[in-house]
Amino acid sequence: MSGGNSGGAASRDGDWDKLTPAARIVAGGLSILPERSAARRNEAPIGCRAQYHPCMFLVTGANGELGLRLLRSLANREVAARAAVRSEKALKRVETTLGQLVDTRIVDYRDPDSLARAMEGCSAVIHLVGTIRGTKRHPYERSHEDVVDALIRAALQTGSPRIVQASIFGADPDSTNGCLASRGRCDHTLLASAPQSVVLRAPMVLSPGGPAARALYARASGRSLWLGSGEALEQPLDARDFVDAAISATACESTGGFDLVGPECLSYRELVQRAASLLATRPQPLRVPSALALGLAGLASRLLPDPPVTRDMLALFLHDDCGDPEPAVKALGIKLRDLNDTLRFSLGRLASEA
Repeated sequence: MSGGNSGGAASRDGDWDKLTPAARIVAGGLSILPERSAARRNEAPIGCRAQYHPCMFLVTGANGELGLRLLRSLANREVAARAAVRSEKALKRVETTLGQLVDTRIVDYRDPDSLARAMEGCSAVIHLVGTIRGTKRHPYERSHEDVVDALIRAALQTGSPRIVQASIFGADPDSTNGCLASRGRCDHTLLASAPQSVVLRAPMVLSPGGPAARALYARASGRSLWLGSGEALEQPLDARDFVDAAISATACESTGGFDLVGPECLSYRELVQRAASLLATRPQPLRVPSALALGLAGLASRLLPDPPVTRDMLALFLHDDCGDPEPAVKALGIKLRDLNDTLRFSLGRLASEA
């Protein structure tokens, strides 16, 4: 692997010069590297094409929890980044959180020309746009397939930078779940059209303030609604590991799709109990039968053009997430954090705010 192996050797200023630009990025997050002089930072690194800013990254969906964390990590590694968002509100969130650390652009994700303008000069794109809620008014195709089609067209206009796409564990074009099928079609289209791309299929991702962490904290801390029995399998991933993997994927020799899952598979009930043990709290579940919830959500989807909850959404929460992390770990040269460390990281701030 060009990224992981090179990073460990880059302990002296001379070693830094031997790294490819992409390997420098990965190494910046995996080892302590020398401070580069202002003159050397302005050099075009060997291997970067002339039309590219030296290793500029574009991050789409940048205003989300993962997008902001990724941008902050890139800034800490002194990697130039550009943030793509869809609205003025989203732009203000990025600027309020990160200040002038990144160049933020409002784009139309379904317009190849709009995406191409944001992509201009970038050597890699980390694509985080997606949704788990598809409705008659906002179908999955508009949020997923149309966006990926525009992304591929934009990449062809701008020199085909490497694309790293975030997907969902279980994504499959043949799935009976509308969301998983839509994401599966996107993954297939991207890898067929841009073979140098990487798809990271992630399960529940835990980060401080993220929706999954907030839901887990609520269920671990007292009385809360539970969908079904809590026996669905989960393999939660630390948001910091996702960020490391996404950055590494821009540089590694491996391409294709990877299941980027956490180190431990357990039922949601066991996960809540593990969180409660760390928080010194006692869960008090108010269980909603899954058949009843799915039936009501299905009825709402038939009657309403834009229901807040859909059957496909709920089915995702009941879907078993259990995979082998080793292929992704080896291909991307990353190390996964222990689940207890992830829980302390993701729930600690919520506990301090309570």
